[in-house]
Amino acid sequence: MKRVAPGLSAQSVQNLRAFFREVRNLKVTLRVQHADVSGQSAQVEVAGTYEYVQGGAYQSQPVNFRAILEHGVDGWRITGFK
Repeated sequence: MKRVAPGLSAQSVQNLRAFFREVRNLKVTLRVQHADVSGQSAQVEVAGTYEYVQGGAYQSQPVNFRAILEHGVDGWRITGFK
């Protein structure tokens, strides 16, 4: 996570690690709702769902976020979140 989102707090990283340890059958569906591209950078609004099993129960959580991307030699890469 630190490579994808270097600005995450230590607490956020710890929370994500706990989440990935506890859930099973994770399915993530994401859609770009809007993209603002300016040269080699972009901001995209993303919406989707996280579906998973936790403690034996099926969960479905909506998710919305804005990602910041930079274009480099390997293509587009997420450099942060807002």
